[in-house]
Formats: sequence, C-alpha cells, structure tokens
Amino acid sequence: MKNTVLQVAVFVLICGVACGVLLWSLGSSTSGKPATLSGSNPADTARPDIAGPVPTTITWQHDLDGACEAAGGQRGIVVVDVYTDWCGWCKKMDEVVYTDRTVAALGARDVFVKANAEDHGSGQAIARKFGVDRYPTTLLIDGKGKLLDTIHGFISPTEAFVQLVRKQEAHAR
Repeated sequence: MKNTVLQVAVFVLICGVACGVLLWSLGSSTSGKPATLSGSNPADTARPDIAGPVPTTITWQHDLDGACEAAGGQRGIVVVDVYTDWCGWCKKMDEVVYTDRTVAALGARDVFVKANAEDHGSGQAIARKFGVDRYPTTLLIDGKGKLLDTIHGFISPTEAFVQLVRKQEAHAR
C-alpha cells in the first residue's frame, strides 16, 4: 500500500513539473508576459484599415531587407518565423497559426519572412543577428529593421498571435 501511494505521489509530481514546463514552452514575449490572450474575438478578421482584398494565405518572403522595405511602404511590420527543420513546435506553428485566415489577413499590411536558423544562409544570418537560440521564435520588426518584440515558443490561441502583431503595428506607426 505504501509503495502504491509513493508511486502515485511521484507520478503526480512528475505530471505537475511536465505541465509547468509545457506552459513555459508555449511562449513568452520579451516583456515576460505569456504569449496568450483571453477575451479576444475570433471573428475579428476584417481589416477596415486596409483597402483592397484581404489575403487568405500567407505569402512568405526570405529576404529581410526587402521585407523591411515593403513593410515600411505599407506602414506595416515584418513578422519573422525563425524555425528549424527538426523542431516539432515549429511545425505546429505552420499547421495551426500560419494557416489561420485571421493570421493570413495580417498580410494585407505586414510582411511575413521564413528564416531557417540552420540553412547556412540568410535564415541563419537572421537568427544570429537577433540572437535567436530557441525555436520557434517569432520576431516582430519595424520597416526600418528595428526589433520591436521577440516571442519564443508556440503562440496559442491564434487570436493571441494576431493581438501581438497588431499591438506592434500600432507602436510602429
């Protein structure tokens, strides 16, 4: 009986630690606040501040300088997804966040850049420039190339991602 109680206690302790690690790995911004959002409206996909069609998929760029120039001309920001091929949470960002129509709608003003931190090229240069050593990492950069925010980990729900980007759009203007 004592052995069973001890096994249950150890199991509960391990589960508690695992949950804590999981919550930590879901991401936090450089401000130290969790990268989650409650109370947002998932139906808020319209971009009344943008004239013309709203994108339904993300068009990925790979050139950061060109992306900054384009974002500055559109009064938007650059959203950089720094990833690696082996990163499971990076793949989850691709499957859940970057396929969401609300996130894609941000592309009406903002420019999205994919940066493979291990490509021995431009992606690795971006990761080094901004000191990225955890994946996935989302960088929010203004049109002049200035880093606005760094978010480490998987960002959930997608409404939180949209809110983080819109907050930096407002600061960049």
